Order: sequence, then structure tokens, then C-alpha cells
Amino acid sequence: MKRFKNKKITVMGLGLHGGGLAVTRWLAERGADLTVTDLKSKSELKESLDKLKKYKNIKLILGRHRNADFVNCEMVIRNPAVPNNSKYLALAKKSGAVVHNEASLFFSLINSAKIIGITGTRGKSTTASLLGNILKKHGYKTLVAGNIGTSAMFDNYYSARQADFVVLELSSWHLEDMHEHKQSPHIAIITNLFPEHLNRYASYSAYKKAKAHILAWQSKKDMALINYDNNDSRQLGKLVLGKRIWLSRKFLPDQNAIFIKSGNVKLRLDGRESNLLSLKIMPSGWQLMLANYLAAMAAARILNVSPYSIRRGIKTFKGVPHRLEFIGDKDGVKFYNDSAASSPEATILALRALGGRTRKIILIAGGSDKKLNFTNLAKEIKKFAKAVVLFQGEGGTKLRQALKRVKMNSPIKTNQTSMQSALKNAMAYAKPGDIVLLSPACASFGLFTNEFDRGRQFVGTVKSL
Repeated sequence: MKRFKNKKITVMGLGLHGGGLAVTRWLAERGADLTVTDLKSKSELKESLDKLKKYKNIKLILGRHRNADFVNCEMVIRNPAVPNNSKYLALAKKSGAVVHNEASLFFSLINSAKIIGITGTRGKSTTASLLGNILKKHGYKTLVAGNIGTSAMFDNYYSARQADFVVLELSSWHLEDMHEHKQSPHIAIITNLFPEHLNRYASYSAYKKAKAHILAWQSKKDMALINYDNNDSRQLGKLVLGKRIWLSRKFLPDQNAIFIKSGNVKLRLDGRESNLLSLKIMPSGWQLMLANYLAAMAAARILNVSPYSIRRGIKTFKGVPHRLEFIGDKDGVKFYNDSAASSPEATILALRALGGRTRKIILIAGGSDKKLNFTNLAKEIKKFAKAVVLFQGEGGTKLRQALKRVKMNSPIKTNQTSMQSALKNAMAYAKPGDIVLLSPACASFGLFTNEFDRGRQFVGTVKSL
């Protein structure tokens, strides 16, 4: 692509999650004159840097940022961790550089008419993966990518160009730069909204505003599928510029909606009501992920997928790694990996899904704090957990304090500095019939590379028992 040949581009934040690496490689292969700058050291970035060795058109500035790399460039690609008020971004913009993140650059290159964008606080990956599976079962060439952990957008650029549909999981950070470039997907899905990332945003209102950007540049021909049963996502319904379709477990008369009625999932669109499937074929635990399933079914039907293919897609769906993933049973103790649960609300859902009338869960939680409130989670832990093991970090400390306030009298082991020690202590409390659940309710920063590394370490340690 000649538009990037010899173009002076600064990549701000190579990172270890894959998105920064993918866009850097993609630009390097198109002949861009690249500067990669990251506050991390060479040793910290070794895994990513090893994959860039063959490119001769990349200059590395590590352990610091320099003004010159932002004044003398035509474009900046910023990592999600870069704050909006960064002085280096301000310098670049003042000097006339265009600022993108991976999502806004991707949207500028791919026809948005075939993009289904999914955002929300919880359930994005499940919704995106399920919808992708349904579309594939129907015979559509489909790419699932984005903030999903295993499929960076620019690692899949050619697949996206050839696909019938592109399903993207979009974070609030993705949406910020997309908003600057006036970009929205043809079909937007909002799964729900809860307080999250308050270490990044000044308030919950600011976080919700970032999520709402997914709707801002849609046209009357576009569509938005929004969770009606979640109060904060429902409030965004008034911002829809195109066709709005509610997702709800309730019967909603006289509105475009997908809902449950008389034991069936029904879709009403433009006054016509159709039956999609019976709840009898839904997998176990569907109640806790209902909005995700409804969103995937509604989007598929809008894209002319048959009810038969929808049912096939649901029946063959394997779930998503690190989302309440059953790892195995050892000596009568069951192990679940819910490492993607990085907020209190997510861990509450996991406890309710696995908890019974007796307290049988040994919860492994804690880590880095995102300035979230743990009070409601502490009450649920008291109800469902027989013991708690907490990772070192401010999040773990805050959760310990919240547990004290609700007068939890079950054992609490704190300041774990590795997955091995956390699991060893969890096993000391476990008996046949119990469940060891990794559902941290906190970020992974510090002890782990990211939530996927945290989950992989848990799975690996369990399998080595």
C-alpha cells in the first residue's frame, strides 16, 4: 500500500498485548519509516522485539519518549495505555501529525459497512466469538478480531479485506480515537455498562461517554443493539441515530427487540415478530450470559442468517478462554479460570454462577486496583466463598478491607506474589466437592503481563498439580 511508503510514523507504546506489535509489523511491511518508542526497557519488551528483528526500517527508542519523535513525524499510532492528556500527543497534533490507535487506523482501511462492533463492560468477547461462530456456520467468511486477546486487527488485515463480515471487540480506548476520526460500525452492540477503568477515566460518566462513541457516527441506515435490562446501557438508547433494537429477557411490545416469550427467543423487527429458537436448546449457564446470546442472535438474523444456522452456531459454541472456563477436576476439586474478570461485577457473576446453597468456593482474587468499589463483591464473597486467596497489590488490599467491613469470618490469605503460591494456598483449603475459582476482580498489572498471561499461568499450574 503506497500511502504508507516512506511515511514517518511513530508508534507510541509497542506493548506486549499484540495490537501494537501487529500494527508495527504491518506498517513496516509497507515501507513506513518507523520509530517505536516505549517506556518499557529492551528486556521487558523482549517477546515483542524478537518479532521485529528482520525489519530494517524500524528505529527503537526504549525506556523513554523524546519530543523529537513526535514533532518530526506525520502520524502517531498510540497504545491504549497512552493517556489522552499526554504531552507527546499534544506535540504531535500541534506539529500536524495525525493520531490513530489500531482500531481507528483499521476502520480507515476496511469498509465499515461489513463491520459489527461490540463494546460494553462485560461479555464483549463472548458475544463476538458466538456471533462469529454463528456467521461461519451459515457459510459467511467471517473474521473475529480486536480486543479479544488472540486476534489482533492488523495480524488479520488480509482476512478482513476478504471477509463478508468483520466482528470487532472494541474497548473504550479504541472508541476514543475512532470518535476523533468520525468512525462507527454499521452494526453496533452494547452488552452492558458498569463502573470500570476508573484508574484511567476521571469518573464513571467519562467512561460511559467513551463507550457511547460507538453510536456517534452511525447513519440512519445503521443499527444499534443495546441491552435494555442494564440501566446504564439503556440510557444510551436515546443516542441511536439509526435503527435501535433492544436486547431483553422481558417482553417489549411495539418496539424493535429480541426477547423471551413463552419459553422461546423471539425477534420483532419493523413490526414483524419471528421465533428464533426454544430456550430448551440453550447451553447450561445461559441465564448469566443472556444479553450476549441475544445480541449474537439478533445481529445474525439482521444479516440474513437462518434460524437453523443460529441454532447450529449456539450448539457448537465452545465458549471463550479465561471466561469462566472449566479447566478440570482433580481429586474431586473443580477448577475454573475466569481471569478475564477484572472488575467486581464480573466476579460477582462468576460466584453466582458456581455458588450453591453451601459455601464451597475457594476464590483467588486481587491484584492491581482500578479505583473500583468492592463492597458489593465482598458481600457476595461472604455468601459463597469458604476461603479467599488474594494477590499482592492495592486491589487485593482494598478487597481485604471490604471483607473486613462485611465481617467475613472465613480464612483469607493475602499478599500472594505468584500463581504457584496462590494455588498452593487455595488447595490447602480445598476438599472433594469444592471449587477453586480464579476470578480476580482486579487488573493483572505487576505480577502478570496481562489477564491472558494470568489465566495461562493458572491453567498451567493446575495441570501440573
